[in-house]
Amino acid sequence: MAAHRLTPALVTELRERRAAGEPVERLAVVFGVSEKTIRTTCRGETNRSAPGPLSHGVIARRPTRRAITGAERQEIVSMRTRGTAVEQIARHVQRSVTTVAKFLKREQSANA
Repeated sequence: MAAHRLTPALVTELRERRAAGEPVERLAVVFGVSEKTIRTTCRGETNRSAPGPLSHGVIARRPTRRAITGAERQEIVSMRTRGTAVEQIARHVQRSVTTVAKFLKREQSANA
């Protein structure tokens, strides 16, 4: 992927769109940078002086609790039905994005 320099205005737009729940993958394509660049920029690890909301970084994992609870299942399905991005749902239920995405995929298969 060709390297593109993000101007402060682009960084602000990027951070705002990410904070609104736009997926990292889509932002990488739109801004012409890698997914890693999107993540580090949104966490404030790069482009520190540019304005815009910063993300909270990596979602804390809870290795001792593997199963998603019934309440979490309901919340995940409800939020996804309302159109909430998987990343925002994961942050809300304090689970990894992968866990939430796998759960949603299984739910979709079961309801097909």
